[in-house]
Amino acid sequence: MARTYDPSQLASPDVASLAWARAWVRMTLRDTPNEAGAYPPNSLLDEEIDGALALNSVMDASDPPVALYAPHVVAAQLVEGDPRRVLSFSVGGLSEALPDAKTVAAAIRKSGVGIEALITAAGGTPPSMPGRSIRRETVF
Repeated sequence: MARTYDPSQLASPDVASLAWARAWVRMTLRDTPNEAGAYPPNSLLDEEIDGALALNSVMDASDPPVALYAPHVVAAQLVEGDPRRVLSFSVGGLSEALPDAKTVAAAIRKSGVGIEALITAAGGTPPSMPGRSIRRETVF
Protein backbone atom coordinates (compact mmCIF):
# COMPACT_ATOMS: atom_id res chain seq x y z
CA MET A 1 0.00 0.00 0.00
CA ALA A 2 1.59 3.19 -1.17
CA ARG A 3 1.08 6.76 -2.16
CA THR A 4 3.25 8.14 -4.93
CA TYR A 5 3.22 11.36 -6.90
CA ASP A 6 5.76 12.33 -9.51
CA PRO A 7 4.79 15.63 -11.16
CA SER A 8 7.42 15.08 -13.86
CA GLN A 9 5.10 12.37 -15.26
CA LEU A 10 2.64 15.10 -16.25
CA ALA A 11 5.08 16.70 -18.69
CA SER A 12 4.67 13.85 -21.20
CA PRO A 13 1.01 12.86 -21.53
CA ASP A 14 0.74 9.15 -22.25
CA VAL A 15 -2.68 7.52 -21.98
CA ALA A 16 -1.01 4.08 -21.99
CA SER A 17 0.96 4.92 -18.82
CA LEU A 18 -0.63 4.01 -15.52
CA ALA A 19 1.90 6.23 -13.68
CA TRP A 20 0.96 9.25 -15.84
CA ALA A 21 -2.78 8.61 -15.36
CA ARG A 22 -2.34 8.24 -11.57
CA ALA A 23 -0.36 11.50 -11.41
CA TRP A 24 -3.09 13.27 -13.43
CA VAL A 25 -5.79 12.05 -11.02
CA ARG A 26 -3.77 13.12 -7.97
CA MET A 27 -2.99 16.54 -9.51
CA THR A 28 -6.63 17.15 -10.43
CA LEU A 29 -7.90 16.12 -6.98
CA ARG A 30 -5.08 18.04 -5.24
CA ASP A 31 -4.19 14.74 -3.58
CA THR A 32 -0.48 15.58 -3.61
CA PRO A 33 2.10 15.76 -0.84
CA ASN A 34 3.06 19.05 0.77
CA GLU A 35 6.64 20.33 1.06
CA ALA A 36 7.25 17.96 3.98
CA GLY A 37 6.09 14.98 1.91
CA ALA A 38 2.83 14.48 3.83
CA TYR A 39 -0.33 13.69 1.89
CA PRO A 40 -3.66 15.34 2.80
CA PRO A 41 -6.06 13.61 5.21
CA ASN A 42 -8.10 10.88 3.50
CA SER A 43 -5.59 10.72 0.65
CA LEU A 44 -6.18 7.87 -1.76
CA LEU A 45 -3.78 4.94 -1.98
CA ASP A 46 -2.17 4.22 -5.34
CA GLU A 47 -4.01 0.90 -5.42
CA GLU A 48 -7.37 2.67 -5.07
CA ILE A 49 -6.60 5.03 -7.94
CA ASP A 50 -5.09 2.25 -10.05
CA GLY A 51 -8.19 0.10 -9.58
CA ALA A 52 -10.48 2.92 -10.68
CA LEU A 53 -8.23 3.60 -13.68
CA ALA A 54 -8.32 -0.08 -14.67
CA LEU A 55 -12.12 -0.16 -14.42
CA ASN A 56 -12.39 2.90 -16.66
CA SER A 57 -9.71 1.96 -19.17
CA VAL A 58 -10.28 1.03 -22.80
CA MET A 59 -8.17 -1.19 -25.01
CA ASP A 60 -6.47 -0.07 -28.18
CA ALA A 61 -6.59 -2.08 -31.41
CA SER A 62 -3.06 -3.50 -31.18
CA ASP A 63 -2.23 -7.17 -30.70
CA PRO A 64 -1.93 -7.74 -27.81
CA PRO A 65 -4.18 -4.86 -26.78
CA VAL A 66 -2.82 -2.10 -24.57
CA ALA A 67 -4.89 -0.44 -21.86
CA LEU A 68 -5.56 3.27 -22.40
CA TYR A 69 -6.46 5.27 -19.32
CA ALA A 70 -9.06 8.02 -18.90
CA PRO A 71 -7.97 9.80 -15.71
CA HIS A 72 -10.47 12.64 -16.18
CA VAL A 73 -13.32 10.14 -15.95
CA VAL A 74 -11.82 8.61 -12.78
CA ALA A 75 -11.22 11.98 -11.12
CA ALA A 76 -14.80 13.03 -11.89
CA GLN A 77 -16.18 9.78 -10.45
CA LEU A 78 -14.10 10.17 -7.29
CA VAL A 79 -15.40 13.71 -6.79
CA GLU A 80 -19.02 12.67 -7.35
CA GLY A 81 -18.72 9.63 -5.09
CA ASP A 82 -17.01 11.33 -2.13
CA PRO A 83 -19.51 11.47 0.75
CA ARG A 84 -17.10 13.66 2.76
CA ARG A 85 -17.03 16.44 0.17
CA VAL A 86 -17.58 19.78 1.89
CA LEU A 87 -20.35 21.87 0.34
CA SER A 88 -20.03 24.91 2.56
CA PHE A 89 -18.05 26.23 5.47
CA SER A 90 -18.20 29.05 7.98
CA VAL A 91 -15.34 30.80 9.75
CA GLY A 92 -15.63 33.77 12.08
CA GLY A 93 -19.17 34.59 10.99
CA LEU A 94 -18.35 34.42 7.28
CA SER A 95 -19.73 31.55 5.24
CA GLU A 96 -18.98 30.28 1.79
CA ALA A 97 -20.77 27.79 -0.45
CA LEU A 98 -18.62 25.59 -2.67
CA PRO A 99 -19.64 24.14 -6.05
CA ASP A 100 -21.59 20.91 -5.81
CA ALA A 101 -19.93 17.64 -6.79
CA LYS A 102 -21.81 17.25 -10.08
CA THR A 103 -20.68 20.70 -11.27
CA VAL A 104 -17.06 19.98 -10.36
CA ALA A 105 -17.20 16.52 -11.96
CA ALA A 106 -18.68 17.96 -15.17
CA ALA A 107 -15.85 20.52 -15.34
CA ILE A 108 -13.25 17.77 -14.85
CA ARG A 109 -14.82 15.66 -17.62
CA LYS A 110 -14.92 18.69 -19.91
CA SER A 111 -11.25 19.40 -19.24
CA GLY A 112 -10.46 15.89 -20.45
CA VAL A 113 -11.11 16.64 -24.13
CA GLY A 114 -7.36 16.53 -24.80
CA ILE A 115 -7.10 13.16 -23.07
CA GLU A 116 -9.95 11.83 -25.19
CA ALA A 117 -8.10 13.01 -28.31
CA LEU A 118 -4.99 11.13 -27.13
CA ILE A 119 -7.05 7.97 -26.55
CA THR A 120 -8.53 8.26 -30.06
CA ALA A 121 -5.08 8.88 -31.57
CA ALA A 122 -3.81 5.76 -29.78
CA GLY A 123 -6.55 3.65 -31.40
CA GLY A 124 -9.07 3.57 -28.56
CA THR A 125 -12.60 4.85 -28.04
CA PRO A 126 -12.75 7.27 -25.11
CA PRO A 127 -15.10 6.05 -22.39
CA SER A 128 -17.15 9.26 -22.41
CA MET A 129 -18.03 9.00 -26.11
CA PRO A 130 -21.47 7.78 -27.22
CA GLY A 131 -21.62 4.02 -27.48
CA ARG A 132 -19.36 3.43 -24.49
CA SER A 133 -20.38 5.94 -21.91
CA ILE A 134 -19.57 5.11 -18.31
CA ARG A 135 -21.13 8.20 -16.86
CA ARG A 136 -23.28 7.41 -13.87
CA GLU A 137 -26.56 8.55 -15.42
CA THR A 138 -26.20 6.05 -18.31
CA VAL A 139 -24.96 3.08 -16.28
CA PHE A 140 -27.51 3.01 -13.49
